[in-house]
Amino acid sequence: MMQKAVVISMFILINILSYGQKDSDCILDNTIIYEENDSTFLSDAYSRYRFFIMCEYHFREENTDLFLKVFKNLYTNANVRIVFMESGYANGYLVNHYLQTGDEECLSFITDLNQFEEKMYKELKKFYDTLPEDEKFKFVGVDVEIYEADYKMFYTVSQMIQDSIMPEKLEDMIFDFQEKATEGNTDAAQDKFDDIYFDWKNNKESYKELMGNNYDSYETLMKRMKKSYRFQFYNYNYGRDTLKQTQRERYIYNNISSVVKENTNCNFFAQFGLAHIGLERFLIAGENNGFQSFSANLNTNKKSPLKDSVCSIAILYFDEVEDYGSKLFLYYSDFTYFLSRKKYLPNEIYKTLKKNTIKNKTYLVNVSKNCNSSMQKANKNFQYLIFTR
Repeated sequence: MMQKAVVISMFILINILSYGQKDSDCILDNTIIYEENDSTFLSDAYSRYRFFIMCEYHFREENTDLFLKVFKNLYTNANVRIVFMESGYANGYLVNHYLQTGDEECLSFITDLNQFEEKMYKELKKFYDTLPEDEKFKFVGVDVEIYEADYKMFYTVSQMIQDSIMPEKLEDMIFDFQEKATEGNTDAAQDKFDDIYFDWKNNKESYKELMGNNYDSYETLMKRMKKSYRFQFYNYNYGRDTLKQTQRERYIYNNISSVVKENTNCNFFAQFGLAHIGLERFLIAGENNGFQSFSANLNTNKKSPLKDSVCSIAILYFDEVEDYGSKLFLYYSDFTYFLSRKKYLPNEIYKTLKKNTIKNKTYLVNVSKNCNSSMQKANKNFQYLIFTR
């Protein structure tokens, strides 16, 4: 009897180990090392998708390197020519100005309290300068404008005017606005912005003459800022107020849709906080009370110009918490983000990759292969994982 029990126990153990090995093999069989300029990187996605969006924990050092690697690859192999930014229109305009001119003062504005490091923009500038004029890429800020409005508006408008002198009236209105915005008085800042907005709206011909070829950019800036001030200010990054966060996701969705409809002959890239890239839901919220991220809306909405064309790529970090430990300082110190990650990225994937990959290498995991339950769960919200050990 004892011998029979031992045999049964051994049989169960062997099957458990075998099952675990098969799951591990499934993950590793769909993992490749990314080498610079490797055309096999995302090769099965190049022709299938039009919008490639990659996630990040903001302000991590590896974010810049991964952005450059992925963007350059997609530029070469997937016809990506427009990069959407998790910032306002003004910031995107200034990034393009820096790429075109190399203006160091402009560089200081776009890197101050911003998503990416100076190093990234300098590397992009080098790449930009090697490209033919008709193959240049550009950045478009699609998020709410109130993140940068308090200190970038005067400089941005100055660059739009360029060959003319800014009228004293406009200069005074902008300084009054920036003063109130810097004080944190949102209602007063909105009132001061309305002075700028309605001066433009009631004198469009004068502004066309003032702005010349940059008039369309100024018009877009005015409209975007006006819409941004419809939001009551709060920290959008935490996502606790689902109504306001839904408004923000809809705002970004509309801005991206507008740009895509105007640019039918190229594809698009973006790097946003991980919460926004879920193809099923906004990833900070729980599954039961979750709402759609703008990425999910772009991929599923029947009216979206990117329906079924969104490729979501999640960056995985290995130096923050081993096996989902107790470190709380994640994504603007918000513990809810740490808790939610366990729900959409199974620990089995994390552990397998950590154990079987080499330091100082960049890897890509195709979770869309759906070869086990962990990959299927991850694939609800993204098709790929990318990471550097």
